[in-house]
Amino acid sequence: MSNPVRRHRLFVAAQQSSSLSEAASLSHASNYELLLFKLQQDMAQLSLIESISRKAEVKQGMLPTYQPWVAGVLAKGSGEQDDILMRMLIWHLDVGDIRNALDIAEYAVQHGLVTPDSFKRTTACLIGDEVAAIARQTLADEKPLDTPQLLRAQQMLTGQDMPDVVSARLHKFVGYALRQDGDNVLALANLKTALQLDDNSGVKTDIKNLEKLIKAS
Repeated sequence: MSNPVRRHRLFVAAQQSSSLSEAASLSHASNYELLLFKLQQDMAQLSLIESISRKAEVKQGMLPTYQPWVAGVLAKGSGEQDDILMRMLIWHLDVGDIRNALDIAEYAVQHGLVTPDSFKRTTACLIGDEVAAIARQTLADEKPLDTPQLLRAQQMLTGQDMPDVVSARLHKFVGYALRQDGDNVLALANLKTALQLDDNSGVKTDIKNLEKLIKAS
């Protein structure tokens, strides 16, 4: 993989190049750099789309192009910073694919990879925030929460530094998922943690109802 200065130059060149072949002829790029050019072109295409839902649909169609690279990086396990991999983490979250997102997230957290420059959130904060957002949308769509993946996210982020409000959101939706599955005691514990972290987490009524339910059982 190229050094940061060369990668930045290629990043700028990618934004100015009209085609992948032109970029390749200008830079004599490696496989990583060629794919990075492709990514910048795809991002430029996405920037022209205003609809969030339409943008997610287009990303869904683009993701298979990058999957072989992602699989190779995860299998190699070198732990190097990888802008393509981190962008794919974000895209998987954007399309609501928690399972594949967390495959990348585990690697990113383990090796301390950082989010792209345009994102001000830390990797842990990004994962927690977006997983909670997916769970919130899942409930809004009246679909069941993916309890194993929510627990997986919670476990991977244990001990990671992030704003309390983000941790609270994740505990909240883990609590909802456990309640959905009938594990009321553990659900209550998570909701109480959410409330401790953020008094405005919106779980006070849920806690009261669960306490009554547990007491009556």
